Amino acid sequence: MSGTHTDSLAELGNAKKKESSTYKGVAMTLIDTLDTLAVIGNKTEFARAVRWVQENVSFDQDVRVNVFEATIRLLGGLLSAHHLASDP
Repeated sequence: MSGTHTDSLAELGNAKKKESSTYKGVAMTLIDTLDTLAVIGNKTEFARAVRWVQENVSFDQDVRVNVFEATIRLLGGLLSAHHLASDP
């Protein structure tokens, strides 16, 4: 995760970017890739990404979403990251 390379895509989790997005700052791509950070063993970036999600992501949004996309990317990303993070 790079705080400097996400300026053009607010969806990737740039908290400073104020452009509107279909998913209103849910950081779908970041959440979707949490499991990848865990699988490749990048503990520092995984912890940093989890901390960012905890501090900046809210699912209390009144927006229309594609249920399939939200399920596979958001729910799938969070569940797999949780599983991988708690796996000894």
